[in-house]
Amino acid sequence: MTTAQVIVTLTGAALCGFIAWFFWCAPKGQTRATAGAGGAQEVAVTVKGGYTPDVIVVQAGRPVRLRFTRQESSSCSETVLFPDFSRSARLPEGEEVSVEFTPDKPGEYEFTHILMGHSTKAKVIVSASAAGQQESPALQRGLIHSETAIYSDEIVLPLGATVEIGHISLDEKTYPSVVLRVVNATGQTAGALAFGTLPVSVEPHKITLQQFTADKPGEYEYTHILTGRPDTKAKVIVR
Repeated sequence: MTTAQVIVTLTGAALCGFIAWFFWCAPKGQTRATAGAGGAQEVAVTVKGGYTPDVIVVQAGRPVRLRFTRQESSSCSETVLFPDFSRSARLPEGEEVSVEFTPDKPGEYEFTHILMGHSTKAKVIVSASAAGQQESPALQRGLIHSETAIYSDEIVLPLGATVEIGHISLDEKTYPSVVLRVVNATGQTAGALAFGTLPVSVEPHKITLQQFTADKPGEYEYTHILTGRPDTKAKVIVR
């Protein structure tokens, strides 16, 4: 191979590497939400091979409205999940769908779609409230969802916390009912339901919320009783 051919080959390889880095690995800029209808912080998000933008900056203590438009037919992206805010939405192709929530404390929060354990993620960065603005008390939140297994299979809660757990099934054929029971000293679940909760039924692609106060330390177990499949379980630890 001549020197010229070597140079051309190396240049081409470097160019291919740069293109791959630019589209898949390069850091992306942040998009700050703007004021929309009713004073909500709004951002339009395109769903096509991922989320654009995939880093969104909002302010704590003010309503947020993310307007999703799915521009692809892949079933992997048809549901978007916000685990920290107990929100989800179906995204029909070509239709704009809004997801609304109010973040009550600063931090970074992911939103994602998940199918059979694979996920595409983006995030909302919540900055501190404006000076003098009253913040709402924070709930302890979690999301448990099931297909062939439960994800988020362990949730740790501080004693005395007010808790909001969202349950969702991402399988059209699975309609789980959910129970939360005490785990006794031998590691077995007792018959009594924990924290005064009642069994709840979960619809596919729709978050069902369950609220309680974690007023007693110990280990507890969520069971998703699935239709035509073995049950799946998640642990709740209060300490």
